[in-house]
Amino acid sequence: MKLDFKGGTGHFFLMVRREGNAEGSGPLAGAAVTEFGAHDITPGVGGEPRGYLVFTIPAGDEAYVKWSVQGTFVAGEGGKPKLLDNGVWQLNGGTGHFKGLHSSAGNSSFTFDGGDWKMVLIGSLAPFEGTPTWRCASPRGRY
Repeated sequence: MKLDFKGGTGHFFLMVRREGNAEGSGPLAGAAVTEFGAHDITPGVGGEPRGYLVFTIPAGDEAYVKWSVQGTFVAGEGGKPKLLDNGVWQLNGGTGHFKGLHSSAGNSSFTFDGGDWKMVLIGSLAPFEGTPTWRCASPRGRY
């Protein structure tokens, strides 16, 4: 579902459901990922995407991650817009292996490559042995 704002700004609000796979290392690596997102974007200016990611490991256990990102476009190489973004995520519950776990204040960011995107989450989950830091790429897809 998408709302395009009139007036020539390119501003849009997009509801998405996308699927992909988690990459990287740590307890969510290799999980199937579904994004339920709301993206409020003005191209070339900035945006506030946010939502939930559902990570499902092969055993069927699920982790529910709430995330948000604040993005701002600045002039990049050759005057092309460059995205600067920073965000946060938190574990909002889970089943099986993920039940009762808590997350630290984790960072999240987006990267774009020719229309494809990748979300990177960095942080810790407890009570795994120690507090493993992991990097995970969520669903890759196109708007």
